[in-house]
Amino acid sequence: VLVTLSPWDHPVALTRIWCLFEILTAMTSDTPITVELPPNDVEAFDAALSDDFSNIRSSLCHIDSANAQATNPIDLQRIREQIKSTVGFTALNTLVKDRLRA
Repeated sequence: VLVTLSPWDHPVALTRIWCLFEILTAMTSDTPITVELPPNDVEAFDAALSDDFSNIRSSLCHIDSANAQATNPIDLQRIREQIKSTVGFTALNTLVKDRLRA
Protein backbone atom coordinates (compact mmCIF):
# COMPACT_ATOMS: atom_id res chain seq x y z
CA VAL A 1 0.00 0.00 0.00
CA LEU A 2 1.36 3.41 -0.95
CA VAL A 3 0.38 6.34 1.25
CA THR A 4 1.15 9.70 -0.32
CA LEU A 5 1.31 12.53 2.17
CA SER A 6 0.23 15.56 0.21
CA PRO A 7 0.41 18.24 1.17
CA TRP A 8 2.87 17.03 3.78
CA ASP A 9 1.57 19.40 6.48
CA HIS A 10 -2.12 18.49 5.99
CA PRO A 11 -2.16 15.11 4.23
CA VAL A 12 -5.46 14.57 2.47
CA ALA A 13 -5.07 10.79 2.68
CA LEU A 14 -5.28 10.98 6.48
CA THR A 15 -8.71 12.64 6.24
CA ARG A 16 -10.21 10.03 3.89
CA ILE A 17 -11.93 7.00 5.41
CA TRP A 18 -10.99 4.70 2.51
CA CYS A 19 -7.30 5.55 2.91
CA LEU A 20 -7.34 4.97 6.66
CA PHE A 21 -9.23 1.71 6.20
CA GLU A 22 -6.71 0.54 3.59
CA ILE A 23 -3.86 1.34 5.98
CA LEU A 24 -5.62 -0.67 8.68
CA THR A 25 -6.23 -3.57 6.32
CA ALA A 26 -2.59 -3.56 5.24
CA MET A 27 -1.42 -3.53 8.84
CA THR A 28 -3.65 -6.43 9.86
CA SER A 29 -2.62 -8.53 6.85
CA ASP A 30 1.13 -7.83 7.09
CA THR A 31 1.07 -6.01 3.76
CA PRO A 32 3.94 -3.54 3.39
CA ILE A 33 3.07 0.13 3.69
CA THR A 34 5.20 2.73 1.94
CA VAL A 35 4.86 6.38 2.87
CA GLU A 36 6.03 8.94 0.33
CA LEU A 37 6.02 12.66 -0.24
CA PRO A 38 5.48 14.07 -3.71
CA PRO A 39 8.57 15.80 -5.12
CA ASN A 40 7.06 19.27 -4.70
CA ASP A 41 6.61 18.68 -0.93
CA VAL A 42 10.06 17.26 -0.19
CA GLU A 43 11.86 20.63 0.04
CA ALA A 44 9.29 22.12 2.42
CA PHE A 45 9.32 18.96 4.53
CA ASP A 46 13.13 18.99 4.71
CA ALA A 47 13.05 22.62 5.82
CA ALA A 48 10.52 21.79 8.52
CA LEU A 49 12.74 18.95 9.76
CA SER A 50 15.38 21.45 10.75
CA ASP A 51 13.24 24.50 11.54
CA ASP A 52 9.85 23.33 12.79
CA PHE A 53 9.87 19.69 13.87
CA SER A 54 6.87 20.19 16.18
CA ASN A 55 4.78 21.08 13.11
CA ILE A 56 5.72 17.77 11.51
CA ARG A 57 4.67 15.87 14.60
CA SER A 58 1.32 17.67 14.86
CA SER A 59 0.60 17.44 11.12
CA LEU A 60 1.30 13.73 10.82
CA CYS A 61 -0.18 12.70 14.14
CA HIS A 62 -3.55 14.38 13.86
CA ILE A 63 -5.66 11.42 12.79
CA ASP A 64 -9.42 11.56 13.35
CA SER A 65 -10.89 8.50 11.68
CA ALA A 66 -14.32 9.09 13.24
CA ASN A 67 -14.61 12.27 11.18
CA ALA A 68 -12.81 11.09 8.06
CA GLN A 69 -14.82 11.51 4.88
CA ALA A 70 -15.66 9.60 1.70
CA THR A 71 -17.16 10.71 -1.58
CA ASN A 72 -19.77 7.96 -1.49
CA PRO A 73 -22.06 8.15 1.60
CA ILE A 74 -22.75 4.40 1.46
CA ASP A 75 -19.01 3.66 1.53
CA LEU A 76 -18.62 6.04 4.45
CA GLN A 77 -21.35 4.31 6.43
CA ARG A 78 -20.10 0.79 5.69
CA ILE A 79 -16.48 1.55 6.48
CA ARG A 80 -17.41 3.32 9.71
CA GLU A 81 -19.50 0.29 10.73
CA GLN A 82 -16.58 -2.03 9.93
CA ILE A 83 -14.17 0.08 11.99
CA LYS A 84 -16.63 0.27 14.92
CA SER A 85 -17.14 -3.50 14.89
CA THR A 86 -13.42 -4.29 14.82
CA VAL A 87 -10.73 -2.00 16.27
CA GLY A 88 -12.73 1.15 16.87
CA PHE A 89 -11.85 4.70 15.88
CA THR A 90 -9.49 5.47 18.76
CA ALA A 91 -7.44 2.34 18.17
CA LEU A 92 -7.34 3.00 14.42
CA ASN A 93 -6.08 6.53 15.05
CA THR A 94 -3.34 5.18 17.31
CA LEU A 95 -2.36 2.42 14.88
CA VAL A 96 -2.00 4.86 11.97
CA LYS A 97 -0.05 7.37 14.08
CA ASP A 98 2.31 4.65 15.28
CA ARG A 99 2.81 3.39 11.74
CA LEU A 100 3.67 6.89 10.50
CA ARG A 101 6.19 7.31 13.30
CA ALA A 102 7.91 4.00 12.48
